[in-house]
Amino acid sequence: MHTRNPFAVSALAAMLLVAGAVPTPAAAARKAVPGAPSAAISGDRGEARDDAGRLVYIEQDFVWDGGTRRLTLYRCPDGLPFARREDDARGGDPAAPDFALDDAQTGYREGVRRNADGMRRVYVRTNRASHEKSRPLPAARHLVIDAGFDAFVRAHFDALLSGVTVPVEFLVPSRLRAIGFRITRIEDTAAAARGEVAFRLELGRWFGFLLPHIDVRYDLRTRALRRYAGLSNLRDARGDNIRVTIDFPPAQSRSDIPRAELAAARDADLDGRCPLR
Repeated sequence: MHTRNPFAVSALAAMLLVAGAVPTPAAAARKAVPGAPSAAISGDRGEARDDAGRLVYIEQDFVWDGGTRRLTLYRCPDGLPFARREDDARGGDPAAPDFALDDAQTGYREGVRRNADGMRRVYVRTNRASHEKSRPLPAARHLVIDAGFDAFVRAHFDALLSGVTVPVEFLVPSRLRAIGFRITRIEDTAAAARGEVAFRLELGRWFGFLLPHIDVRYDLRTRALRRYAGLSNLRDARGDNIRVTIDFPPAQSRSDIPRAELAAARDADLDGRCPLR
């Protein structure tokens, strides 16, 4: 399903498309896992489906360094990888990590990087033919970046459970700015029957009802993300964010991933080609 959205919430999806901790910016070190920690590497596997239930893509997640680093490899239904995202929250706010997304199918790139002087910038390149645009990272209260949303939800889990509406300023790299959203608990009988709780992310302004919201389900006991439903951070050939539902079943969670498997995911050629629609 195509969804043209004037706010292009490309990163608004990425924030959640993984269950677990937080994140490694893609850049230099791709050929190995430099300084690989002795702690175990964990991860999950999710299947993204469209409204008709068709498998659109698969995402494979790796989390390490105490949850501060994350790599996500996106694969076509045939298993070939086509995009990769890395997040790194070391030494900073777990809710606002540096990150880099590279979609080799379209040439779309976005992220937050640190300059040599330590200043952070948000950047975006819409396709291979376009030039990269960037801007200093905006100063915002309760700033949330990419997969840091998961850390933010965990930090406010009890408040959300009690029915409190929590405001966030979510970074949208495609617009080089942060936009105000709110997170609220919603009633979801199907989630409750599975021992899960549902939250909704929507624009915190009067016109929010005009734009797509994002619904997520978390396991009440483990507080792990189990379902995401909304716009993906990936785009189709027209440049539109696609709408998907992604399930992260507990049976697909792993806590003992070999370092070699993480290194292979970092080094994988992004040569997969699959229509995202």
